[in-house]
Amino acid sequence: MLAAGLVQIWMIPPMLILLGGWIFFGGYLFQKSLLKHTDKRRVSYGSGVLTSFLCGSVGGVPAVLALFMGMNLGSGTGRMVSIILSAVAGLICFAVIAYLVVWTMLKKESAKTSFRVALVPIVVIIALGGVIGVGCGIPAYFQAQHRGFLNSQVAPTQMKLVQIYKALLRNFPTDPPQTLDVLIEKKLIPEDGLTSSAKPDGKGFFYHPPNKLLTRLDPEHQDQLLACDFAENFDGEFYCVIYTYGAPAVLGEQAFKVVLDEPINKEFAEAFRKADEK
Repeated sequence: MLAAGLVQIWMIPPMLILLGGWIFFGGYLFQKSLLKHTDKRRVSYGSGVLTSFLCGSVGGVPAVLALFMGMNLGSGTGRMVSIILSAVAGLICFAVIAYLVVWTMLKKESAKTSFRVALVPIVVIIALGGVIGVGCGIPAYFQAQHRGFLNSQVAPTQMKLVQIYKALLRNFPTDPPQTLDVLIEKKLIPEDGLTSSAKPDGKGFFYHPPNKLLTRLDPEHQDQLLACDFAENFDGEFYCVIYTYGAPAVLGEQAFKVVLDEPINKEFAEAFRKADEK
């Protein structure tokens, strides 16, 4: 889901700043606002913090839910619009509910007085939240869009790897060539058959010739790699690979390293790491 993709580890510190700012600075604002707009002669800072905490915890829930719903609606530009609209709706929900919390706490005060008490703290936190939200949301959105594009290129990449395997099996079953360029030269695969769908202008696929190609799974060769993505193709997050018996797979970074470290892939791994560093 996009919502999960939008929430990144680097966003946690600014979110904590927003939370802390709301509770503690908001508490200060509520303390001053209560002293200014009510008949109370003495209001403790703790009372302001409590008011701020209750407004944030009760009003923040629908605001966050509205935002996460918007993150998972539409696609492309439509998704960006849904995120903006849901963020606005969330802020309105937050403001209304926070005001109602203040009104409930100030039982003896009028709705007008409660509005005056809540106005400045709520406006300040919405402004702070807007700045942090835009600062975090825009880069996170484009990161999620990029990740979505990469995910959409997995199937085309696997198809190209399968084409490579089939061309090798038909033409070089027992004596695989040293490079895959021969497949292009002999027109055994399309001209773009050695380029990654995720990064057409990149290095393409890494290939290391095995002793022979297999037509079915052999327990001794179940982890033997024939070809795979370079790290740049999918930002090193995952790798499309194909085994010497023709099975394609998508491996996460750690799973790919585990397969590389299999004894049967020793030569493949050494050559891959040298080529991947270039």
